[in-house]
Amino acid sequence: MSGVCVASQFSRQDLKTDRFAVEVEHTVDYFALHRSQVVQIVAGVVAVALIVGGVLIWRDRQQGIREQKLGEALALQDAPVGPLAPPMGPSFPNEQAKQDAVTRAFQTLANDYPGTHQGSLAQYFLASADLKANKLDDARKRFQTLADSSDKEYASLAKLALAQIAYAQNRPADGEKILRDLMANPTDLVSKEQATLMLATNLAQTNPAQARVLLQSLLGVSGAVGQEANTALAALNAK
Repeated sequence: MSGVCVASQFSRQDLKTDRFAVEVEHTVDYFALHRSQVVQIVAGVVAVALIVGGVLIWRDRQQGIREQKLGEALALQDAPVGPLAPPMGPSFPNEQAKQDAVTRAFQTLANDYPGTHQGSLAQYFLASADLKANKLDDARKRFQTLADSSDKEYASLAKLALAQIAYAQNRPADGEKILRDLMANPTDLVSKEQATLMLATNLAQTNPAQARVLLQSLLGVSGAVGQEANTALAALNAK
């Protein structure tokens, strides 16, 4: 399976699950949305068509390149480790070699295409890897870059991670501030309920009364959030 095919199998909904991956999204060009206005302004319908066509071809080509590079990076992440190499696809002799290759691939993608869907996803993968390796300061810097970006979906995911890091670094006031901001400004990837649950679980030790109020507000929520809220509330009431 090619890298592009790998990349195209995922959707933004997958970002809410354990399998965090990517949807290959095609940006609608400005000229395609405003074709009639452009025709009125630029002299000559033929000239406009040539300009618009050239821009669209260039945009599609750049999008295709980013998708391919993302697919290649994801393929490296899923590559097997061990002495027996598969007949097709990448493989690595050990886990360290694999992680080094994955990091290089995502770093290149993040550096070459900042501000794009693929570049943002690469930055998120790198930050998550730092977090997993307990490199909290490095992870915080990467997540902060995403939090400051114009993509509100990735920014919200980054802020959620920044809140976790703030609590881990004994900065509860910072963590609470971030989570309350997410509660007030939910996105498709980070709902108000998810931010509320995280805040409640972090307040359970220091402010159990407030945590209880927050958890009770989630009891009617369907899915994992409601279930986790119910479990957390039961544990809090048992103390």
